[in-house]
Amino acid sequence: MSRIRREQRRDFLKQFCATLAGGSALSLFPQLQLMSSALASTQGDAGYKALVCVFLSGGSDSYNWLVPSDASRYGVYQTARGGVYTGTNGPLGLAQASLLSVNMAGSGGVALPAGHSYGLHPACADWTSIDDNGAQSSMPGLQSLTNAGKVAWLSNVGTLVVPLTKATYSNPSLPKPPQLYSHNDQTNLWFQGQETPNFRYGWGGQVADLLFSQNSPIVGSSPPLTVPMNISFAGSNRFQIGSQVVPYQMSGCGDPNGGNPFAGSIVGTNFANCSGSNTLDNFRACATAGLNAGETALCSLLGANTNLLENEHASTMRRAMDLAGQMATKLTGSPNGSLLNTPFRALADNQAVAGYNLAADGGNSLAEQLAMVARLIKMRTQLGQTRNIFFVSLGGFDTHAAQMPDNGQPRLLRRISRALGSFYQALVEMGVENSVTTFTMSEFARTLNSNGDGSDHAWGGVQMVMGGAVNGGNAATGRIYGSFPDQTLNGPDSFSRGQMIPTTAMDQMGATLASWMGLGSTEVNTIFPNLANFPSANLGFM
Repeated sequence: MSRIRREQRRDFLKQFCATLAGGSALSLFPQLQLMSSALASTQGDAGYKALVCVFLSGGSDSYNWLVPSDASRYGVYQTARGGVYTGTNGPLGLAQASLLSVNMAGSGGVALPAGHSYGLHPACADWTSIDDNGAQSSMPGLQSLTNAGKVAWLSNVGTLVVPLTKATYSNPSLPKPPQLYSHNDQTNLWFQGQETPNFRYGWGGQVADLLFSQNSPIVGSSPPLTVPMNISFAGSNRFQIGSQVVPYQMSGCGDPNGGNPFAGSIVGTNFANCSGSNTLDNFRACATAGLNAGETALCSLLGANTNLLENEHASTMRRAMDLAGQMATKLTGSPNGSLLNTPFRALADNQAVAGYNLAADGGNSLAEQLAMVARLIKMRTQLGQTRNIFFVSLGGFDTHAAQMPDNGQPRLLRRISRALGSFYQALVEMGVENSVTTFTMSEFARTLNSNGDGSDHAWGGVQMVMGGAVNGGNAATGRIYGSFPDQTLNGPDSFSRGQMIPTTAMDQMGATLASWMGLGSTEVNTIFPNLANFPSANLGFM
């Protein structure tokens, strides 16, 4: 390598590191791989469809989310949980009288066994919102959405390679998911849809590989720019990575009233002091006074140069910034931009009114993320979108300690219920409630018995699916899918501390959602290669 080449490379690396240190461009780097132009092989259903994955990070104690409320099974639950929590550390059980009644049509459409009933955690109740004028209205929580048939509950779902029971678990010839109870490993298995260690792609990304070409460029963009199908409001994740797509990362804290979600970023107003107009075309020439070291380095990087690697990097960065700028223009344009009239507005213009409750409980980051999802869905036509997969997340579920006080699991479930209720209201407002399906995932459930102050890592748990297309029964009934386990500690369905052996594979759950998005059976079986090991590829909740 010549001395000149070495110096060029050294200068490039110095500038690149300076840009990283400046922080202004961090949100753009995941977009550097978005230049794929391959054609998709599958044509899905006409019209708009979207999946919204809500990842509950840490391992959700979902057996306090959906609880058997009939006398006999509740007694087993209460015993397994060490009694009812009354403010003293130790017991993890909910009082039977506190459970919110929900109507279940049965398991996969089959009538519930005689005498069986279920209740939700009291944090899932309806709540009162107050608009800008002080008018109060009741907003739905997960209880009302379940009873309205808009939510299906999936029982005892987990990572599996083949069906297992307690009797067959010890059979060495039957494969088990690797690294049970490990946060990172189990998260990856949920995201990948298969047990291959370090598999590069997620099932959401592989679905997008087959569907992304149905989307069109942003209306009026020149040169044409296409918004990626997979959009994350919770950072990078393997779930949305495919062989041809990667997630486009956005902030979930944009102004729900139609403000600029990119404000304060590198495509915002940081560069008003640049010479000429503050456009991206002139951005690369704006290394003038008022920019910090990182911004100056980025300006230099974006300029033309003779090094092919540097030039390609600069070109990719400019395209990513152009895309962000075009999206910001559409989201903030007239008339009304992506304005929504649901309680999401409270996140911006009425946070002082505690009655809105989305801003209560120390904030609701999940509501903020879903508010931005709703804004993008509202502008789907202008953004050229007919298919989307969104990723949002809420953390705090690794409740080894302080699980039962109100600022523990109850607050987390309250955030989920109110955020999802508000999101569903936004979908109804836009008339797309039948076109958007929201579902939860979490790396594992938690032990039924207490460690003295909380619960520990377990295996199979409860997940939920929400949307107008969900087979949640009629207006008076909800649904539960899968086999709800016997909650006896070390009983027929669990190990010593109540770690439930899953009876439904997450592959079946993912395959059902992928089929709803428009994929055929061959494609679904390719994405979920273990699906053939299970009795049904479609659980019937869509």
